[in-house]
Amino acid sequence: MPKIELIFGSLLALVLVGAVAYAGLSGRFSPGGGGGGHVQQAAAEQDMTLCGCYNTAFDMAARYDVQSPEYSTQFVLCRKVLGEEGGRYFTAGWNARNSSKPWEASCEAFKRSGA
Repeated sequence: MPKIELIFGSLLALVLVGAVAYAGLSGRFSPGGGGGGHVQQAAAEQDMTLCGCYNTAFDMAARYDVQSPEYSTQFVLCRKVLGEEGGRYFTAGWNARNSSKPWEASCEAFKRSGA
């Protein structure tokens, strides 16, 4: 009898591990909650200005990692629509949030710096 319990217990463990692995790989446990990227991308398309890219990145840096698909999508979108300058403003906004004094950061300050 104990061997049957061991076999069924092992099968149950394998099924659980497979379900967790599938959920993890499909993005079910992502910070955005699965599906939030489309809403955020649509919102970003409405404000495709240099300061819009800066502010979007500034807000995203508080919620996402630099290696997240949300970061890549928004960066590519800003760069595609606004060119190299859009990519620079997006990166500046991201870095501003992660700086030691994010409360002093703004798009206008970045424009004035001439960077």
